[in-house]
Amino acid sequence: MQEWLRDQAIENTENVLPISLRGREAAFNILDDATRGRWAETLGGLDVDVLILDCLSPMLTAFGLDEDGAARPFLDALGVLCEEAGIANLLVVHHMGHGANRARGDSRIQDWPDANWKQERVNARKEDSPRVFSAFGRDVSVGESRLDFDAHTRKTTIALATGSRKDVKIAAAVDDVVGFVTEHPGASVRGIQDGLKESGHARDRIRDAIKQAIEDGYVEARPNEGRGGGLRHFAVEDES
Repeated sequence: MQEWLRDQAIENTENVLPISLRGREAAFNILDDATRGRWAETLGGLDVDVLILDCLSPMLTAFGLDEDGAARPFLDALGVLCEEAGIANLLVVHHMGHGANRARGDSRIQDWPDANWKQERVNARKEDSPRVFSAFGRDVSVGESRLDFDAHTRKTTIALATGSRKDVKIAAAVDDVVGFVTEHPGASVRGIQDGLKESGHARDRIRDAIKQAIEDGYVEARPNEGRGGGLRHFAVEDES
């Protein structure tokens, strides 16, 4: 955790207070009035304005609460804690179910917050799949936008503010299309589709990606002067 925080290059480090509760989650038993009061006094004395809890599931487990039906009491206690400590903003991290695009467990976990921020893989089965971000709730409306992760700085940024999940899939396919025509200059649309058969991209997505690569100037399409007509595709050399 310290390494990740250092890599963020935070200038006002005195304004960030990391508290690790791994292995001692029971110390945060805010379901108990006395314990919650002590935490409220401590956090209030530090003038905490934003409280981030990462993540919810271990806390529920520590107090014998089932996330499928008993998460709400802990979440309500968090709200009381913030009120008692004068904390204006609360962010709770929670995971999704496998292959799902909603918060794991009780549906009331989704109903409780003012807004839901969601980060998910375009292809839930692939670890290296591109990610997208979206957020909806009270006064919040952010459509699906592609995320880029910089491994050096460990920062995640929105790379395509107007991008949809389809846009992200096309963008991922564009890279493969450019790579293929670089190795196979003069390939036809069908040739590219056949050559990328094992890539995981649908044939219509590859066709869309070819069009996008041409529009973006990565690929050039030339008429096929030979038998059969059609177009031949070539990678455009980077002159920079």
